[in-house]
Amino acid sequence: MSRSKSVKKALRDAFEEKRILVTGGCGFIGANLIKKLKIYTSNIICVDDLSANSGHPQDEIDFVELNVSDFDSVSKLFNEYKFDYIFHLAAHFANQNSVEHPVEDMKTNLIGTYNLLENTSINCPEASFIFSSSSCVYGDGNLGFAEDNKIGLLSTPYAIHKYASEKYCEMYTFLNGIRTINIRYFNVFGPGEKPGKYRNVIPNFIHNILCNKPIVLFGDGKSSRLFTFVDDAVEMTLFLALNGKKGELYNVGIGDEVKIIDLAKKIYKLTEKESQIIWKPERYWDITKVRRCSIEKLHKLGYDNINHCNFDDALKKTIDYIKSLDKEL
Repeated sequence: MSRSKSVKKALRDAFEEKRILVTGGCGFIGANLIKKLKIYTSNIICVDDLSANSGHPQDEIDFVELNVSDFDSVSKLFNEYKFDYIFHLAAHFANQNSVEHPVEDMKTNLIGTYNLLENTSINCPEASFIFSSSSCVYGDGNLGFAEDNKIGLLSTPYAIHKYASEKYCEMYTFLNGIRTINIRYFNVFGPGEKPGKYRNVIPNFIHNILCNKPIVLFGDGKSSRLFTFVDDAVEMTLFLALNGKKGELYNVGIGDEVKIIDLAKKIYKLTEKESQIIWKPERYWDITKVRRCSIEKLHKLGYDNINHCNFDDALKKTIDYIKSLDKEL
């Protein structure tokens, strides 16, 4: 049996008869995760409060509109459904947004995670709880980006609340025996993510360049990030849902580490367009100059990345998606 067929069989065997909850299921990563899960099961509950420029609920699955920071609403959901897998991706996104709205960030990213863990413990303690964290939890990055590295300075509420939520997951595993798995995503991009004020650099660069609008670069533009295509992120997430060890933390990031100025140039080339660059001082909270990713723990579980998407191909798919959104192009 080919690797592709064996992977599909494993996923179908794992999910076909299970009930799955995806919080933030109308958001970027959540919607892509649901699309993949729908290949194997229709028994999916999508939860979202539809507040963050997200899409619409997908067909053929159940949708519940709620904010995870409301304990009573979460309890009602868990009283109605019993879940086998909980993919918690609902979030107040991301760093700049949290600096400007720290209380809202705490409510969704920390209290929301607690609400879900507590209701999992009460109503479906045998479920697997997969928490969506972030590479920004590594802080300034001076201590490295492997899971066993110490945490550096955390300079935003988003990073603090994601890290605290990881610790809550660990606590619920220790005290209540829940199978929690923490995932730190590294700069996920791709079709499904709309440009916007608090969104990531890639969709915003693409949108502005296609529309002949200026793009903003901070500092000298030489800070680098590892960018992970969403299809790869989803594949690794599902692999960890099946194979991740109880109570463990895993990086999810694979791709090219790219300087932001070089990212702009690459998008210029692929779109055959250029736009004005507005240079601004480095954002005071953005203290990480380099962000790379180690997935050695994933490899030790047996994960291989032979189907990893080429960065240029992934950018082209993202450009095509942004074009499909922009009526003015």
